[in-house]
Amino acid sequence: MVGMTPGACYACDREAEFDRLPPPYVAEFGEAPGFHLHFHVVPRPVDLHPDLRGPRVFGLLGRDEADEVSTHERDAFALRLAARLRTPADAKG
Repeated sequence: MVGMTPGACYACDREAEFDRLPPPYVAEFGEAPGFHLHFHVVPRPVDLHPDLRGPRVFGLLGRDEADEVSTHERDAFALRLAARLRTPADAKG
């Protein structure tokens, strides 16, 4: 979530926040023999600049730390997303 200011990222106060977002980008990497397969799930803000769409979204990496969303806000967002993804079967543990 580098490159998005906290206010521009997501208004994460309501459950419906996830329904308003464009579908995320999903990138898969596993090109080296003997290495594990891994995925990147990249959220897309509604105001993502056209120059950063598609594979160019990785241009957000390596930007100035001042442009990053705080660790606290990222963690809070991840917890809300995890709660949204839980199923009744998860609750049975």
